[in-house]
Amino acid sequence: MVLTARNNLASSDPATSWAQDCAAAVKRHDRDRYLASLFAPEPSRGALLALYAFSLEVARIPELVSEPMLGEIRLQWWREALEEVYENRPRLHPVVQGLAEAAARTPLSREHFDRLVDARSFDLEQRPPATLADLETYAAATSSGLLRLGLEILEARGNAAIEAASRLGIAWALIGYARSLPFHAGQGRIYLPEDLMENCGLSSTEVLTLKPSDAVRACVQRLVERAETHLVAARQSGRGAPRRALPVLLLGRAASLHARVLRTSGYDPYDPRVPQAHPNMAWRFAWSYCLNRI
Repeated sequence: MVLTARNNLASSDPATSWAQDCAAAVKRHDRDRYLASLFAPEPSRGALLALYAFSLEVARIPELVSEPMLGEIRLQWWREALEEVYENRPRLHPVVQGLAEAAARTPLSREHFDRLVDARSFDLEQRPPATLADLETYAAATSSGLLRLGLEILEARGNAAIEAASRLGIAWALIGYARSLPFHAGQGRIYLPEDLMENCGLSSTEVLTLKPSDAVRACVQRLVERAETHLVAARQSGRGAPRRALPVLLLGRAASLHARVLRTSGYDPYDPRVPQAHPNMAWRFAWSYCLNRI
């Protein structure tokens, strides 16, 4: 099922209220995606930012609720809001209005939205994924699905672009889990897979102590190395992707830089350099865009 709603909402001109709200949220909380989206043509840029703002809304639910049931209520709110967008009667919420505007421009696959929201229920369980394969499945539903929706907004639906986005989404997520381990552990959440922790001699209790250790570093290294295999595959597929896909696929450049910082730190997620934004990311994106590669 695809979203092909046509309505009379305001255009994605940055002056509109919903566009300003979405852009501000993404710029503050997801700067790499914000910078990459600036390379999109203006008609698509607002739609991309609305999509990323939607992702932020559902991803941050565990930070905003005190118990899982309240989180499930918020996820259900988003399921209903998406249903209303597909029925061309969006509720008055800046992100929902932005998604409806995106729908007015190009068809968007419903399945990606549904899988993303459903997968986010895992965030509320406060337990590690059982295996690395389980973590990658979760990353495919959340991160890869989001990038594939971004490609649809950019009208870059070819197989090469889709394969690149699918692999890049997993790589981006795995590196993100490595970088944000201290933040998640502080909330009682662990995204390191149980099988990986067992192989590295790491326990959930040790992760939750919020202290660096050789076992933590070994586990993070395994996660980053796995992410880099997906990055290599994404780059190979990306060579056949159209240039209009780059505002989504440019995240590959950011993923490489974040992985490099983790290597430099000795795979220590507690190193103060790890969570920092790269000061030259905009220029890196511009260079990659000029060279037509990720």
